[in-house]
Amino acid sequence: MQKILVPTDFSKLSENALALAVDIGRRTDSEVFLVHFMEHPFGATFSTTGEVSSGDTESDLFTLQLARKNHQRLHAIAEKHGVSVKVQFQVYDQDFDEGFKKYIREQAIDLAVIATSGEESAEEFFTGNNTEKMIKEATCPVISIKDGYEFNNFKNIVVGIDLEHDEDDNYIQAANLLNTFAKNVGGHLHLVHIIDLNDDKAAAEKEVRAFVKKYKFEDYTLSITQNDDKEQGLISYGFGTGASMLAILTHAESGLLSLFTKSMAEELSKRSSIPVMAINLHHV
Repeated sequence: MQKILVPTDFSKLSENALALAVDIGRRTDSEVFLVHFMEHPFGATFSTTGEVSSGDTESDLFTLQLARKNHQRLHAIAEKHGVSVKVQFQVYDQDFDEGFKKYIREQAIDLAVIATSGEESAEEFFTGNNTEKMIKEATCPVISIKDGYEFNNFKNIVVGIDLEHDEDDNYIQAANLLNTFAKNVGGHLHLVHIIDLNDDKAAAEKEVRAFVKKYKFEDYTLSITQNDDKEQGLISYGFGTGASMLAILTHAESGLLSLFTKSMAEELSKRSSIPVMAINLHHV
């Protein structure tokens, strides 16, 4: 885990995400890439010293001034947080929707950390918020953080285990990512399978143990808990173990299907005050 992306809109929430990313970077010897996505006509090598052409339109000049201002703001934030970790920063020439996917590919990003308000407007029902978009489409794990971040020891990482799968799921890579992350931050995996109150607990445990063995999870404890509300069951378990992070292996879909289905990862990102790592099984 060498490269961590933090998208920023300069809000206090996104600065919380940067603090979490820096904390992880310190433990994993990773670089942090602080990026503001906005369309501008000045190219990927844009900086505050970019020249202005006499042929530039008034709109271009305004955009240049805004891009320069945002570049300076990124510099100030990077200097504030990049004391123990190298924080690179960039005003990236693309809007967020397509920009984050392209940036992850170009820079071979290993992990993304993004802030979320946990709220959902009527507009977001149709367009989706940025956190949901990353969960659905990013080709690396995505950590969402909702509330203020405080220094974390990452000792306990609670992982929700779902036995449903399809041919596109890459559980081997997902388990490997979780094993590596936990080892790098000095954490222990708590694998948790949530079943309904009326389900057979003994039968579920047998099935989950076979699943965990098959995909080679390491350094873990396994628990079967019963709660008809799966998200709340995982959140409650996290608080009970003093978890520093929840993790979920998700089948989150993009496109039209996403209007009618909500993944557990998306719901957790809205409801949990504990940071949530989502690994999309279709993209890792």
